[in-house]
Amino acid sequence: MGTAAPSPRGGRRIGVEGRLAGRVAVITDLFAEDWDYTFAVLVRGVFLGTKHAARQMKAQGWGGSIINTASIAGLVGDAGPVCYSVAKAAVVHLTRATAAELAPHRIRVNAIAPGPILTPLMHGGRPETATEMMQPFVPWPNLGQPDDIAGAVVFFASDDAAYVTGDVMVVDGGLTASGPGITRRGGLRVPPPGFVGVDRGTTGDAFVIRQRPPAP
Repeated sequence: MGTAAPSPRGGRRIGVEGRLAGRVAVITDLFAEDWDYTFAVLVRGVFLGTKHAARQMKAQGWGGSIINTASIAGLVGDAGPVCYSVAKAAVVHLTRATAAELAPHRIRVNAIAPGPILTPLMHGGRPETATEMMQPFVPWPNLGQPDDIAGAVVFFASDDAAYVTGDVMVVDGGLTASGPGITRRGGLRVPPPGFVGVDRGTTGDAFVIRQRPPAP
């Protein structure tokens, strides 16, 4: 854990070993503004990307392939913080709904649902710590690498997937098959009741955690 410093909301800025995803708090402590922030990034971003890609593909007239990034957190409970998980579930449903809508234009829409992948977004510069923390949950002998996701993207973009649309490909080393329970077991725990935080990923902003004022 890094050195604490004041935050604009009166909490503490901290460094973390390993990363959590998006808004970090139990449901009773979630701030609406952080819920909105998470959805603006994870859902609104996918909506806008799909909207404008589909417009261009329809104008060109020969179809295309849209590939979204979901997460195993959007497929099962307790595979990530609640706000992140619900946002990723929205990406899954947006993928399926737009796949049905755009099929007549030969535009395929699919999504990839990664599990633990060793990228800076996950390990925060400490891949050894992330591996030690996450490997016990994953049946496969090692955690995923970026190339594992790239392979799924290549498939969805290729003619080999010409009749595949509305699909969500899980790339997680068998984690969801074994029932994740990530926040219940091991080191990935949400803050205790009364403390809230938000992890802003690779934006460069520090992970902020603060104590929520007691209810009146």
